Amino acid sequence: MRCDRLYPDDLASIPLGFGSILPHHLVAVSHIAARDIGTRKGRYRIQIEGPRYAGEWVFSSGELEQAVSQSLDRSKIMGLIRK
Repeated sequence: MRCDRLYPDDLASIPLGFGSILPHHLVAVSHIAARDIGTRKGRYRIQIEGPRYAGEWVFSSGELEQAVSQSLDRSKIMGLIRK
């Protein structure tokens, strides 16, 4: 997935299947088209089902891009990823 702008096609790069993102959990990330919700811009939905975490969150593309960017920055500071 690119680290700049988020596009609905980017969802194809997200791993699918139980435990592929969060151990022992099913995580689904989907795009909701603007025409389906009657808004000017679409939204992204993250759904998590599992023994520790469960819920659904809806973000605008800008909100999700910012959250991803902040997470990557924290991971770099902690030495979890390089670059």
